[in-house]
Amino acid sequence: MLLDDNPQLIYGHVKAHTSSTDTISMLNHVADRLAATAHTNPFSRIAPLPTFALDQYVMWGEGVGFIENNLLLYVDGELARIRATSLHYTSGDRFPHPSLSIPQLFPYERSTLSYSALVQLYVRSGQLPTRRLVFLRGMAPSSRCHFGCHCAETPHHLFIKCPRFTEYRQSTLCDIHRVSSGLVECISSVQHEMVLNAISTLLVDDNSLFTWPMGHNTWYYGHSLYITKGLPFLPAKTVRSLSQAWHSCFIHLVGHIWGQIQRCGAYSHR
Repeated sequence: MLLDDNPQLIYGHVKAHTSSTDTISMLNHVADRLAATAHTNPFSRIAPLPTFALDQYVMWGEGVGFIENNLLLYVDGELARIRATSLHYTSGDRFPHPSLSIPQLFPYERSTLSYSALVQLYVRSGQLPTRRLVFLRGMAPSSRCHFGCHCAETPHHLFIKCPRFTEYRQSTLCDIHRVSSGLVECISSVQHEMVLNAISTLLVDDNSLFTWPMGHNTWYYGHSLYITKGLPFLPAKTVRSLSQAWHSCFIHLVGHIWGQIQRCGAYSHR
């Protein structure tokens, strides 16, 4: 009946009084010794007394078990995870699933360049006032790119394809190349060259080397690409350093491009 009510329990036979050194036999030997000690001295302590006790009601989380640390911190983390999951399914491809992303907190919580973080808020929430969005809201006569391109002005077009900002993208790639060169000094020269050669593909659509959370290049959303799938030889510490450095460069480039758009007066609707 005990096994029927508790399927996680396993019943097995252990041969006693042996000289085997496997874990089960050694535990059985300890149990025999404690039982013999209890017969000769009934007041002997046959098992260590517990040094703690659970409260009458204890918080428990799915996949976590009993929550023994800061409850408020756990609740905040769970609410953030639930909200991020909801945003993933309701925002199109702007927010990757929290299980697939590695958020970089420093540029948003510690950086003095708050404008980049603000632009990220508008981009990820789908509220960046591109020509297409303004047209859909009936506030512009056309959705075509303000800079003369024969296509709709979307975030993807502005940040990846629009030739007006080719120089901005090339400048950022040079910055990424310079920073990355210092971060991969510890690897072999051949691998070092492979990493630096891969940088040129970071900001384009046809990037076959790296994998992105949503399956296509979305660097302007601040997404973190899977570096290990394209460069599996890199140490974990180097991967984290590259990911953080590239992420910061991505969101600063978005802020740079959008700031230039605003300075050009592209959205001064008159």
